[in-house]
Amino acid sequence: MATRNEKLFGSFIGVMIGGFIGSLLADREGVENEDRWKYVLRGAAIGGFSGYGAACLLDSKNNTVNYQLYNGKKLVYHGITYDHRIDNRNGEHQSSGKLFTKMIVDVPKPRVEALQRERALIKRDKPKYNIQYNY
Repeated sequence: MATRNEKLFGSFIGVMIGGFIGSLLADREGVENEDRWKYVLRGAAIGGFSGYGAACLLDSKNNTVNYQLYNGKKLVYHGITYDHRIDNRNGEHQSSGKLFTKMIVDVPKPRVEALQRERALIKRDKPKYNIQYNY
């Protein structure tokens, strides 16, 4: 799902382009100045809806969550997974022998953002069970 900012940006660009095209159409058809606003407004409305739709279709899927494992108050692991797999991931960590008492899960975001966030957090916090990026 597209973020709010992506939808707003798509709508804004669509309104600008649609209004400009409406203005060009009014010029081409020789419309009087007092009726020109109808063309501009119609073009802006169509462009705004088109931009919103394009943003929704071209979005990056928000389907990946960052999570942290804590043993008491001590952070022991940063990870990411697809949001529908969080329960499975919890069980995988338990069966692999990681000791933790709490899992905190962040909001879903695009996978690229989640990977960047995970890498930065591992470098910053250097959790016990993270090997990758932990140097």
